Amino acid sequence: QIPGKRVWAVLYRDSARSSARLELQEGAERPRRTEPGRRLVRLSDCVHVARAGGDAACPKDTVPFLLETTERRSEAAEWIQRLCELAFPVRELELLGGVG
Repeated sequence: QIPGKRVWAVLYRDSARSSARLELQEGAERPRRTEPGRRLVRLSDCVHVARAGGDAACPKDTVPFLLETTERRSEAAEWIQRLCELAFPVRELELLGGVG
């Protein structure tokens, strides 16, 4: 998230009608269920949760945190792969199996 941007988060436990999830909505006001831009994170997709470094811009009595999901982890892996391909191009001979 961008520092200073407010995000409402509502945590729901597992129930007979839905799975455990975190619902996120950007904005300064409490979200309504029908508003566009609402994002759902299934807790079963969470890989890592940790407290983020403190930010002076955070409202009093709040704690910023990092939430890594399987989706974000795979996106990060794809970005790293693409960056490596562009930053460290493989010579054509190496691609063809030749020694260079």
